[in-house]
Amino acid sequence: MPQAQQPNDTENELPCWAANLIVRPDEVVRRRLVVILILRLVAIGIAVSATVPLMKWLLEGYRGGDLLDFYFYGHFFLAVLFLGVGGTGLFFLAGPLARNLVPTSSSLRCPECGFDLTGVQDSRCPECGLVFPEDSAKRAAMIPFQSWLMGTVLVLRLLALVLLSIGIQHAIISLYWVVTDDSFYVWYYPFLGWFEFATTISYVASAFGPALVMWWAAPAVARAALRIKTNPGRPGDDPVA
Repeated sequence: MPQAQQPNDTENELPCWAANLIVRPDEVVRRRLVVILILRLVAIGIAVSATVPLMKWLLEGYRGGDLLDFYFYGHFFLAVLFLGVGGTGLFFLAGPLARNLVPTSSSLRCPECGFDLTGVQDSRCPECGLVFPEDSAKRAAMIPFQSWLMGTVLVLRLLALVLLSIGIQHAIISLYWVVTDDSFYVWYYPFLGWFEFATTISYVASAFGPALVMWWAAPAVARAALRIKTNPGRPGDDPVA
């Protein structure tokens, strides 16, 4: 008779602190579905925003009788192309992005810095120094912040993408006219047309700057907003109740 299959004792072989970090498979599926939903809603919003320059192009071209003048309406065409392709691409890439953003249920990662803890025996993260209490009751007080932290960071970064898509429309229009019209000389002689040059650079920076700052500062902002004690094991910190 074939021998009965031995149960998987992987979780039993893990230290107590490591077993407490493993996320249930149903929780992973739920998180990924939420990420996919949010990503696709943002993708639809970006694609819909492409209709703004498209309608301006159609209205101005219809009134002026030069609808197919791609030189004059090139900035509208580029904005429609960029936003349309970007929104469509984000919609179809939502699944792979969700799998990349949300780790599998068997992965061991530090809740604070995301460091891969596979093979680590010590109950302290070697990357950021976060201590993982072996007491399940204490650990239970730390686990809930993972979903809230990840969700808050995701929302902030999606808002950064929305700001970026809006700013890109204006940046494309500004750069298009600087490069194509009679003021193109400012790119070669910035001191002769310093005002136009400085205005264009500041305009483009204002379009990309806030989005990039929000993207990189999202984790710190999320922790500050949630007011979560992410490292109860550091000296001077009170233990998690």
